[in-house]
Amino acid sequence: MASSDTTPLLAGQQPTSLPRHNPNLNNNNNNNNSNNPRHWSEETEDILGPDPNANGYQNTGAGYRRRGPPPPGSSSLPGNSSLDAQRFSGRDRPTGLKRILNCCCLPCRQALYAFQNKYTKTEKYSMAFAGLCLLLAVGFLCAYVRARDSIPLSGKNGICTSRECTIVAADILRDLKPEIDPCSDFFTFTCGGFVDRETIPDDKAQIGYFNLVSKHNQASEVIRSILSPATNNVQRGKDDAAKRNLVKLQSLFESCMDEKKMSEIGVKPLADLVQKMIKVFPATFSILDTEAPASSVSAAMAHLRDVNFGFQSASINRQKLQQLGQEDNVDDGEEMFVGEIQGNGSDEKIPLHVSVDDELPGVEDTLASEEHHNLDKRGNAGPAAAKAQREELALAITQLAWVGVTTMVDFDVDADPKNPDDNVFKLGENGLGLPSKEYYQEEKIVNIYQKTVEDMFAIVMGTPTTDGEDAASAISKSNKPPVVDWAEVAKNVVEFEKLLAAISSEQEDLDNSELTYNPRTLSEITELIPAIDWSLVLEKLLTSGSEVPNPIIVSSPEYLEKLNALLKDAPAMTLQNYFAWRLIKTLSSGLAVELRKPMQQLKAALQGVSADLVTPRWETCIDVVDNSLGAMAGHYFIEKMFQGDSKEMADSIVTSLRGSFVKGLNQLEWLDHPTLLNATEKIDLLIQKIGYSLESPDVRSADSLEDYFKDLGIDKADFFGNQIRSKTWQTNQTLGELGKPVDKAKWLMSPQTVNAYYNPSANEIVFPAGILQQPFFHGDNPEYLNYGGIGVVAGHELSHAFDNEGRLYDAHGRLADWWSNSTLEEFKTRSQCFIDQYGNFTVKDPQGRENHVNGKLTLGENLADNGGLKRSYEAWAARFKSDPHGNKFKNHLLSGLEDYSRDQLYYMAFARVWCSQRRPAKAIESLRTDPHAPAKWRVNGAVQNSPHFAEVFNCKARSGMNPDTKCDMW
Repeated sequence: MASSDTTPLLAGQQPTSLPRHNPNLNNNNNNNNSNNPRHWSEETEDILGPDPNANGYQNTGAGYRRRGPPPPGSSSLPGNSSLDAQRFSGRDRPTGLKRILNCCCLPCRQALYAFQNKYTKTEKYSMAFAGLCLLLAVGFLCAYVRARDSIPLSGKNGICTSRECTIVAADILRDLKPEIDPCSDFFTFTCGGFVDRETIPDDKAQIGYFNLVSKHNQASEVIRSILSPATNNVQRGKDDAAKRNLVKLQSLFESCMDEKKMSEIGVKPLADLVQKMIKVFPATFSILDTEAPASSVSAAMAHLRDVNFGFQSASINRQKLQQLGQEDNVDDGEEMFVGEIQGNGSDEKIPLHVSVDDELPGVEDTLASEEHHNLDKRGNAGPAAAKAQREELALAITQLAWVGVTTMVDFDVDADPKNPDDNVFKLGENGLGLPSKEYYQEEKIVNIYQKTVEDMFAIVMGTPTTDGEDAASAISKSNKPPVVDWAEVAKNVVEFEKLLAAISSEQEDLDNSELTYNPRTLSEITELIPAIDWSLVLEKLLTSGSEVPNPIIVSSPEYLEKLNALLKDAPAMTLQNYFAWRLIKTLSSGLAVELRKPMQQLKAALQGVSADLVTPRWETCIDVVDNSLGAMAGHYFIEKMFQGDSKEMADSIVTSLRGSFVKGLNQLEWLDHPTLLNATEKIDLLIQKIGYSLESPDVRSADSLEDYFKDLGIDKADFFGNQIRSKTWQTNQTLGELGKPVDKAKWLMSPQTVNAYYNPSANEIVFPAGILQQPFFHGDNPEYLNYGGIGVVAGHELSHAFDNEGRLYDAHGRLADWWSNSTLEEFKTRSQCFIDQYGNFTVKDPQGRENHVNGKLTLGENLADNGGLKRSYEAWAARFKSDPHGNKFKNHLLSGLEDYSRDQLYYMAFARVWCSQRRPAKAIESLRTDPHAPAKWRVNGAVQNSPHFAEVFNCKARSGMNPDTKCDMW
């Protein structure tokens, strides 16, 4: 009992002395505010007089009471009356209620006497009934107050039975698999019902809430509906800009949906682009030149077989190639491409020496096979020819870049990591046709890929030869041009890509901002890779009159050195075939479905989807609209789907996460004071963006959107052309940023995107409106669900500011070293714990073999998952503690989930976000290319490291989700 609840036994009278058995109480008799609470049974009853030993007082253990009749001569005692005489006569000693009342003050005794003697029996019953009613009313009132204080009513923090609450509760229950122990496998406990219920569509590689919400955004009465021509009627009352924007959106969508028109057009637009590329990058022997005489094609086929035979018999010393980064040149006597002289009766390997003739030999002077080797090599040409070769490579690479086709090098314009207010030109590596370099070691996948290349060449460029028939036989049978053996062309391309894969950097190295920040001047790049005319590259990419960018940021100088050696010895025919394939592969999505069949078969092999089913066309076309005119489509999405106070609520959640993170930083003992100050400053200066862009363009404004996309022309009768124009416009937008300040208002995602990101050079976290939906967020959700969903997402993105990549950037977005040596060492030690933990997790490939997660590649995302889970809970708990009755923040319970605490439901909401399943082939592809761990391990890995999770679910020590070793960073 609190001291404020301690009251004297007699109303209006203070105790005159303190109990002897509690000497620590304050001896000031007038102090009613003692800080020592006292229980009712410890209070004494001082009835009359200061002397307990006088006048026949008796200590009864509950206070000092008089016994027997009053002594003679005691008329001076207060309260002498006939009532006292009756009370102490001994003849009628009161018991029960009477005794209690008689011990009270004089008015109480008088009231009792009146009640007994002055009222009739009926009046007594009436008064008793009225008193009982009064007592009951007081009791009900007290019970109500206590109930309201502990568990407020529905709509506050009681059990919510609204429609939205009922739906979300039912969804959680449907996803659960309650027979699974959450302490053994929390992902399966939370998502087992989802996995059992949801079937991966035959045309999809995976299914999960990210996919389902994204499809909902597309298929809802928003994006898909506004792309219908009938929507024009709805927009008639709007301004002209809105109408023109709608026409542009609908024209792009209609052109994509018109597969009949695409079939009529066929492959001609793509084949024409290949021919344009051939004119820019000619080869002495060209399989692809449709204007070449038949004799030239025959000679080219013979030469191609020799080149491929060289690949097969000796190929390339890949180990030597991988070491070339430390060598300036290959030794003069050693060639990268090696062939054999056929028919010489010897197994001796003969170098393929390089020489380039100005004239193409006719059929009458076709060279013997050993002479073919000397015609198409690029490395040892004379000065004039070498200059032409360098220019041709530059022109081919830039021409392809302008239509969105990447080759062995990649270009970008982005914020300078060390001066984030300025844009800088970046030179990276690219050009593999398979998802990662590891696939080139798998014979089965390589064979499928090679067959895809063969079939697509045959579709775009011509008909393949019949089995057993070569080009020479075809010429002898007919005066028509020879039919090309596309299997040899495909083999030539794939073997070159194998060499490219051998010199490519590891993915985790490409994700390292320190390793990829290598500023170089134009002359230094020319020294690194003289096989390409870099002055011409910049001239063709940048606008006329632009200054030469300085510096140029190179992702990997070692790669460029190795690439130079590869290009120096690569036959021009091989490079021409490779460039043609890059065009075909990238732009084949603009062809009719029947012309893309080989690409679907490759996708089936890589991701495990059906080779016979394609994605519904409307889904494909909405993706096309989103990729080309995403912000314009987002205008209509936010009008329909992002109203009310969702933006403000989400903003409030993110803001609370920032406070939680700062508080958490201050509790980290391993973070020294200088580093702590820098980390705190980084959070203070963090920019948070929610919903949609307000500039560049302003998604709310039809005029702003029209102006932003004004240079992108759309023709509803030309889907292939629309794709080319869109890619060219996007390339121009990117390259046009060079020389300008960084536009920090620009978003990297459209409003309807179901995702979020952290941009280290801008020190910003961004949450598009598309992700602010169930199960991530809803305005009617209790906050513990929203914090388990979008709160963890926000905490995840915030933690990226301090992961192994984000920590390299300071509060102003500069790539800078702001960590002390001791703190950095501790960070590395703690990081290794996560690398080891996640590196022990496995996924199964299509053959059922276990494959380990790359703990190093996924480190940044794993740190973000763990930090986000911890800090989001702390942010929610602080808000709940500040408002336990739900007057400001909703934390109501959900019907059907009463057996789970709010804390448990928080973790369940976190796990539900990742409810998903993947096909084994897709799982392996992601394992090699995706910096995120598989969904199951994102959930289980994070809760394994949470002591609080183990506490709220009562997990035993050493259970699956409560191991002894727990990794901790933020």
